[in-house]
Amino acid sequence: MNADYINSFLIATFEIFKTEIQESVSLGVPKTVITSKTRHEISVSIEVFGDVKGYVTFCCNKELAKKYSSTVMQRDFNDDNQLIVDGFGELANIIMGRASCFLDETGFKTEFSPPIFHIGIGDPIYSAPIKTLEIPVQTSMGDVSILIGLRLN
Repeated sequence: MNADYINSFLIATFEIFKTEIQESVSLGVPKTVITSKTRHEISVSIEVFGDVKGYVTFCCNKELAKKYSSTVMQRDFNDDNQLIVDGFGELANIIMGRASCFLDETGFKTEFSPPIFHIGIGDPIYSAPIKTLEIPVQTSMGDVSILIGLRLN
């Protein structure tokens, strides 16, 4: 995978976490994962089209998604799964929007699908197993995993 488009998502994640939820971010150790199913309670997948194609998936546990959603949407949530997922999906959308600016600046023209939400472990997220770079993003609230499965089109 090209470092320019991976860095676009990492820089966007750092910026958005700092501005939207006032959280500092550090990165864990990235690893290559081949997967087609969710491994976290909450996952938001967004398909990427254009010069770069594939998927970017944001994953975390339900309690953390609830914290992020409460912060981003500025309200407390009960256990309403859909609102929690919607809030976490909004955070993913904001990161993707910012990453698209960085991708454009590095010469990659891209478009994104609407987010696809997954609740539960073991749900299919891709039609076939794909190779992704899993990057743990660590905050004081807890960790989010970003799965980047992109390639040049």
